[in-house]
Amino acid sequence: MNPSNKNRNGFTLMESMMATVVLAMVAAGVALPLSSGANVQMEGARLTMAAKLANDLMAEVAATDFDSISSTFDGLSESSGALTEYDGDLLSGPAYEGFSRSVNCSTATVGKVDMLWVTVSVSHDGEELVALKRLFGP
Repeated sequence: MNPSNKNRNGFTLMESMMATVVLAMVAAGVALPLSSGANVQMEGARLTMAAKLANDLMAEVAATDFDSISSTFDGLSESSGALTEYDGDLLSGPAYEGFSRSVNCSTATVGKVDMLWVTVSVSHDGEELVALKRLFGP
């Protein structure tokens, strides 16, 4: 006696495989934007930290007497793992890994007044993220 196929309950192997394929495609479609969002968030955090590091160093320059700016800061270069605060303390921790910063001073004459263009650049793993420029005068 052959049981009738019409009386069987459940899914066939082919139906189960098709459902698995559809589920995998839906899961991939949901996961891709999430991983992309995580990358965007990480890049935003890097840019925020770079802006903070550049602003902090520019504030140090601004707090320095005009006649000492060039001799103190021109050519300054802090590599990853050697970033310092205004008081000389080392900035350490995972948030600062990969960052480096540098200062470049150049003279500019406005009218008859000699001034300084100061550029503070911050990079992460060799890629420049932020460059702040400010004109200082006596």
